[in-house]
Amino acid sequence: MNLLVLTTQRWPLEHPFMEEVLAKGLPGRGHTVTFLMQTNAATHEVSRQPWHAAEVWALPGRGRATPLARVLNVLAKPRQVSQAARQLPRPDVIYIRNDYQLAFWAFRQRRKTGAPVIFQYSFPSATAQTGSLAARLGAAFQTRLLKAVARRADHLLPISEWMQAELVAQGLPAARMTPFPLGVDASLDPAVLDPAGLRAELGLGSAPTAIYFGSMHPLRRLDFLLCVWSQVVARHPTARLLMVGGQPQEVATLQTQADEMGLGASVIFTGRVPRLAVPRYIAAADVGLSPIPPIPVYVVSSPTKLAETLGLGRPVVANDIPEQELLLRQSSGGLCVPYEETAFAEATLTLLADPQRARQMGAAGQTYMRRERSYQGMTEQLEALCQRLLAQRRGTAT
Repeated sequence: MNLLVLTTQRWPLEHPFMEEVLAKGLPGRGHTVTFLMQTNAATHEVSRQPWHAAEVWALPGRGRATPLARVLNVLAKPRQVSQAARQLPRPDVIYIRNDYQLAFWAFRQRRKTGAPVIFQYSFPSATAQTGSLAARLGAAFQTRLLKAVARRADHLLPISEWMQAELVAQGLPAARMTPFPLGVDASLDPAVLDPAGLRAELGLGSAPTAIYFGSMHPLRRLDFLLCVWSQVVARHPTARLLMVGGQPQEVATLQTQADEMGLGASVIFTGRVPRLAVPRYIAAADVGLSPIPPIPVYVVSSPTKLAETLGLGRPVVANDIPEQELLLRQSSGGLCVPYEETAFAEATLTLLADPQRARQMGAAGQTYMRRERSYQGMTEQLEALCQRLLAQRRGTAT
């Protein structure tokens, strides 16, 4: 099977699902996978390079994302993709991740080649009901685009079953959807990640340590987490919180807030780290924290931090948005609480103060995630879906 992957993301790319399932998993099962994506660099040339067992065609980019550059990219992208695609073997399946514009290009290709189109909807921006008027108008426009794409695609992959339910409520066909939440790399072994070495580098010593990693955008409301942590260290002064990730300005703002709250050395901001290094930071912690604001854009999400922390055998304290409540209930891998500062702090203190219980929960969560949410299993699931769609297109489905 030849799989053509189109995505809004840019090369070079760090994304666990695309890497483990599309760049490693499917080629490892004998399939050819080619990515077409734009590059972050300002260039007029197409470059071809391997990405694990797949191949990436990095299309010309315009460098810094000025408003004019964004408009020019939108206008140029279909032409760039068409020119590159003419040099590739005819795809058997076209796989699109979040790119509405190229979805319509793919539908034209389907008429020419018969290749079924799979659309992965993993960023729920179209569900946003908060923010500025421009943001709300943009979300409404994306909702219209999503409906048009979903009705034409051969199959839709929403990020969670709650996103699927929302899309069904909007009149989209459930029979052509399969939820594809985030998963874990079951081959990762926390013991070989040298967590003790990283703890020494960070000056953690034997301090009970919690971790938050990922986006630090203001929409994440991480002042909530800092307020939680102020309650934790008031009763457990030796505890430390690792804050991993974030853009420089976001980190600086949160660091200022932490200093004003008197949190001092109890909060360690690392800034952005390479995606491949994140598991080492998780392994160096005792407990993961996943506070997700219960606003519409996040209620239907599948939080990366929860899945990956459980997958590495660390228990998680999380609030009760649907995906987090489901995973913690089914896995027994942590504590699920309301989105309320004292409740979150109490749960965090419970696990930091009882390392044996924390380890037991972490082991349970890891067992569950490796059994139910491994990228290896998701590769097999996606392969089966592609084969079924091909059979339907060829008229041989039973």
